[in-house]
This record gives sequence, structure tokens and C-alpha cells, in this order.
Amino acid sequence: MPLRILHLIDSNGLYGAERMLLDLMQRQQSSGLFPILGSIGKKDESVKELEAIALERGLTVQPIRMRSGLNLAGGINILEIAQKQNIDILHSHGYKTNILLGMLPACFRRIPLVCTLHGWTGTTPISKISLYNWAERQLLKYHDAVIAVSDQQLHDKRLRAAGIDNNKLFKISNGIDLDDEENAQAGKDEVIQSFVKGGKAIVSIGRLSREKSFETLIEAMSVLRNGDADIKLIIIGEGYLRDKLQKQIDSLHLNENIQLVGYRIAAKRYLHLFDALIISSVTEGLPITMLEAMAAGVPVVATAVGGIPEAIKDGITGLLAPPRNPVKLAEAISRVINDMQLAGTIRSQARLMIRKEYDSRVMADKYAELYARIAGRI
Repeated sequence: MPLRILHLIDSNGLYGAERMLLDLMQRQQSSGLFPILGSIGKKDESVKELEAIALERGLTVQPIRMRSGLNLAGGINILEIAQKQNIDILHSHGYKTNILLGMLPACFRRIPLVCTLHGWTGTTPISKISLYNWAERQLLKYHDAVIAVSDQQLHDKRLRAAGIDNNKLFKISNGIDLDDEENAQAGKDEVIQSFVKGGKAIVSIGRLSREKSFETLIEAMSVLRNGDADIKLIIIGEGYLRDKLQKQIDSLHLNENIQLVGYRIAAKRYLHLFDALIISSVTEGLPITMLEAMAAGVPVVATAVGGIPEAIKDGITGLLAPPRNPVKLAEAISRVINDMQLAGTIRSQARLMIRKEYDSRVMADKYAELYARIAGRI
């Protein structure tokens, strides 16, 4: 009988963790495992975007609906579904299911529990999301395996401070489907194409939330404009900071240089329209968008946070800048879009690195080895 894995995620869109999970599940299915998407949602919520795309890809989907917030009943509901479906491994992706399942004693759960840390998004010590991240870390010790996606994450002192046994900690880097990258059709979008037409253009992709630090990127665009650089920036994504970011753009008189275009499905299809991808985050795991851009031959300028410096070797596979430093970020952007030789080196070297180290086949094989290792532990 193939190993049955229930992947659990509470998704609000098709972002990095969701794209990584879809690629992983497809690789697992093709290799003879039986992955199931356990998609968490609110009571009476209709089909979620992730569920629809998973079904389109021929994956098995189990919608799981529960009341909002963190509650023990939600974890018990997940466990009952898993037991009815004869699940061999519970694989959690995100703080909500990490907490819900971590609260259940192993003797009660009786199914091995694995989690992947896609990144902590709390940026201030006192905030709701920082509290959830803290609670998650305290419960990770009750998981059977905790997977970090980067060396930086693996050696994070907060994991040791939470009492997690070193024998439960593993590193498995995110990977992307290189076959899909090669065969993907270039996207067409009149709003984006008309705005960037005829000049240098850069793009940033992600939720409009604090950890992405888009305000730093907007400040960097002001620095570039003051240096007479004629560059257009498209920000693809939606979120609670949209109005605040738009006000910043307005106050800096950057409306002719920056446009917030909202959320786009499969945003990677638009990468070919740009001279560079910019990541201005203050915290990250190992961004899928970065890997996709590198595979597509689009130079990446990113802040040196999380696992980013493991993939971006400064001046070779991309350019790095310190976080929350618009001047240094502007300098790096200027370099990559004005130095064609540098950009060419980055394109070729980044593609080589992706093929060697970030193929989803390698990722799926490592997860399969880990599952086999812990399947009989409880």
C-alpha cells in the first residue's frame, strides 16, 4: 500500500508555500505515494483557490472547514478525518495547523506529525502574528520532525530555546518544477504591459504585508528617480497595507514610476516582462518567487535575510542588499539593470544553481526518505 500523506494548510491565495506544496504533491503522486491536500477553511467557505488548482492538477483534495481561530476542536476534527482516511503521515504547512496538531498528545494522535517551516512573518515583538509564531515554536517539540527550508532557519536559536530535540530537526530546501518552468507560457496582461512598455522595468511579488517591507522598495525608487533613473516598478500582490503603500507612492510623487496592480494568479508568467525581480523583505524562508525568477533567467536583487543568501551569491547568482536600507537597495537595482555583462552572468549562473540544487525532484526524494524514517516511530 502506498504511504498516505495528509498535507494540511490554511491558504489565502496561491503564494510561495502553496506553490511549493502543489509541486511537492505532484512529485509524490508520480513517485507512487498518495498525497492528499487537507485544505483548512472557515465554516461554509466555498471552494478555495488552492483547492481548485489542486483538482485541476489531478490531486486529491479534502476540504476541512472549522470555526475561525485556534481551537482544540479543530485539531481533533483534523485527526478524525485522518484516521478515517487511514493516513500514515500528517504534514503541516503553517502556524495554524502546527499549533492545532501540536496540542494533541502523541499517544492520542498516533499518527506521525511532520511540519515544514515556511517562514515566520512576525516583524515586531508584540503583535498577533508574533504571538502565534511564539506559540507555534513552543509546540514544535511535540512534532516528530521539523523541517527548515534553509540553514539559517535550521540554526535559528529560537528553535533550541523552545526545547526542540536536534534529532527532530532537518533541512530540506524548497524546490520548483523545472519541467513546468520550461514549458510555462508567457503571460499577457494589458495593465502591466502598457505601464512598463518601452523602458527599464522591475517587479516585486508578494502579499502587501509588513514582512515584505515594500515601503523600503518604494523609498528606493525615490532614490533612483532622484538620480535621473527612468525605471518602472510593478508590485503584484494584495494585502492590508495597500492603502498605506499607495499613500506613500502619492506623497513621493511616484505614480508615473510605480503601480500596484493587485493579485495575479501564476504571477511567475509575467516575469519575462521585467529586467529584474526585487525582494525587499525583512524576514523570509526560501522564497519560491526568487527560485522561479532565477530559473526563468530574470536577475534577482534581494535583501540578505533568511535563506536568501544561500541561493543568491552576491554578484554571481544575484545581488544582495541589507534589509530596510533603500539607498543600498537602489544601488543594487541600478547595477543590475545598467550593467548588461553583470546581468548576463547572473542569468546564466542562477540557472545553473537552480538546476543543481533546487529541483522539486530532489525536494520530493528527501521528503520521501524522511517519511520512511519516521513512519513507524509512534
